[in-house]
Amino acid sequence: MSNVIILRGGMSERVYVEYLYDANPTYGWNTELDFSDAGWSEGKTPIGMREDIYFLRTKVPFNNLYARKVFSVDKIPQSAILWVASEDGVEVWVNGYNVLSDINARHLASY
Repeated sequence: MSNVIILRGGMSERVYVEYLYDANPTYGWNTELDFSDAGWSEGKTPIGMREDIYFLRTKVPFNNLYARKVFSVDKIPQSAILWVASEDGVEVWVNGYNVLSDINARHLASY
């Protein structure tokens, strides 16, 4: 059971993500750049369900959480760092590519 997922920048009041929990997202949610997440909820990160997490910004009782963050860049960088943290395993997709798949372990924000 996942408790907290933080998409880096999650401590900022300005970081919002679209999220869906305990339901299977429709095809393309993680591979199609023009996917419509209009039916998803919006919340600030970090997202979780435990009462003892003092910095929690969006409380959601979930077993499975899907989060999306769409952003634009003016120029494609030569390199980039993605910071992700989860308490209970994570799968990460960037522009349709699976860049991290380890659903059996805790992950600190170090990718």
